[in-house]
Amino acid sequence: MIKNKMFCKIVFLIVISAITVNSASVSDMTESSFGRNTEGIIAAFGDFNSDELTDAFVIQNASNVEVYLAYDKEPFLRPSIYVCNFSDFIITSIVPGDYDGDAYMDILLTTQNIVNGTPNYHDVRILWGGMPTLNCSDALLVKVTTFGQPLVMDYNRDMILDLFGLNTDHERVFWIFDKARTTLEKPMGLDTLFNEIKLPHSHSFLDVNNDDAADLLVTTTTDIEIWLSDEPEGFKYNNSISLLVGHAAMYGQALFLDVALSGQFFLVIPTCYDIECMNSTILIHDNQQWHDLQVDFNDGKGTLWRFAPPRNDTYLDTITMRSGDYNMDGYPDILMTLSPSNSNETRVFLLHNVPCTLPGCKFYRTFEVQWDKFDSFGNSIVMATFYDFYMDGVLDIIYVKKNYTTDKHTMHSFRNELEYDTNFIKVIVVTGLTNPKIPVINTTFYNRKVTFGTNLPGPKIGYNTWSQEGTYRTGVCAQLPQSAYFALQLPYSIFGLDRTPNFVDSLNVGLSGFSKSWTQIIPNSQIVVIPVPPNDPSQWKARLFVTPSKVILKSVFVLTAIIVVITGCVLYLHWKERNDRQDIIEIDEKTYVKI
Repeated sequence: MIKNKMFCKIVFLIVISAITVNSASVSDMTESSFGRNTEGIIAAFGDFNSDELTDAFVIQNASNVEVYLAYDKEPFLRPSIYVCNFSDFIITSIVPGDYDGDAYMDILLTTQNIVNGTPNYHDVRILWGGMPTLNCSDALLVKVTTFGQPLVMDYNRDMILDLFGLNTDHERVFWIFDKARTTLEKPMGLDTLFNEIKLPHSHSFLDVNNDDAADLLVTTTTDIEIWLSDEPEGFKYNNSISLLVGHAAMYGQALFLDVALSGQFFLVIPTCYDIECMNSTILIHDNQQWHDLQVDFNDGKGTLWRFAPPRNDTYLDTITMRSGDYNMDGYPDILMTLSPSNSNETRVFLLHNVPCTLPGCKFYRTFEVQWDKFDSFGNSIVMATFYDFYMDGVLDIIYVKKNYTTDKHTMHSFRNELEYDTNFIKVIVVTGLTNPKIPVINTTFYNRKVTFGTNLPGPKIGYNTWSQEGTYRTGVCAQLPQSAYFALQLPYSIFGLDRTPNFVDSLNVGLSGFSKSWTQIIPNSQIVVIPVPPNDPSQWKARLFVTPSKVILKSVFVLTAIIVVITGCVLYLHWKERNDRQDIIEIDEKTYVKI
């Protein structure tokens, strides 16, 4: 009997050990993400085949474009039949979206000629979607030529994507697309009254005056111009935010973030006070004045780090911050490429959004560099961005490493394994455009079209709720406000709710001057908002998909394992008892025979 109990204890300990090992698995997940197809550079994200999974658009050998389709099983991103190989030009950027209003996702390419390409001049070409494969000959037609990469936005609120940028005469213009696949060039006007556009620029398309219509923010060499949306179409100049702060030598790409979880956007910009970026800092504008966030770039081991000085290299031609809530506390964090002050080697670091407790803090939040978080990445990392591989609301990391000997880029990934359970809401706003040719999917619970529409830049998404501590939380985010120069923003918004399991009081979506709120949203929900018709929010719909909490999943797994162990022990003891009884009977029979 003692041996039997010992056996059950040993089995139980083995199962618990297996569970513990499983929960502490290795964080590198490159093979799980890409398999062996790691060569290339990530250029953009979008749901190309309308399966509600986020696909990746990859540039290979500088001239080839391929869609890596997303799957819910490993490997999560796989090469597909959607591929085009070109030889006459190189691809400088990719922006997926609907440029003809047929509800299918198209692929916009900006390109430069290999032979006689001129720096900063880009030809815009479009691979039209909706076909079983890509018709690569579509790219033979140059739709427009721009000076600098264009910003993708919706100029006239028709859900068909348009462009803003400089034409070949360096004039500010809008290029307006329509269902006939024609392009109208419309001047912005008043060019002589404004400053020169900064290249690479960080123009943005988002609502900054709370009227639920996306505004246009133009980055120039000396300021950021704010152009407010002016119905029914177009934009009207409002004011400018000067960048002449301490006479900085160099500015990076501007971001508009709800840094303080206050329900309003703040302008955040990386700044160098010298050409080599030896004196690097991050500035924030609180809508009244600039503040230095006093980020400490000393790693505590004797090395001073700096922003990687811009150079003529993919991803490194400008200083870029990429934001996402890595630790799910509700405050957006930042990924940045840094270099040590004594070399040009590059590494990627996570900057956590934390309260500012330093003496002389002028702003109540700052960023703290996590020096040891990504040690396993190594050197020669040129870019890192966020991506949700497991569709569980937790942002993982995709990073790109360059081999300077072969001049090749390889894609890698890192799983974000939070040590505690958190809650979230994940929201995507689509165009809602329809097409009678789109087939209907018959599912268990309802029938729907293959697509609800495609990526849409500009919507404003916000939420309100109460935390476990009884404090009121409100957050806001813009969907796809930037698209040029490898902004690599995801086509959805994730709001970390920390450990708050309460219902979200309200979710608010603003678009084209209209808005709608949904109340009592279940935590860990993934919500697809379909704003049809755009001028009647009472008819807007929201599809809600709930992701079980990791605590629930782990509890189910542990309980199942325990039940299996107990059942196994019971069956073993039953079998053992039956065998023992049989042995006793046989012994009794032998004894009886002898007598």
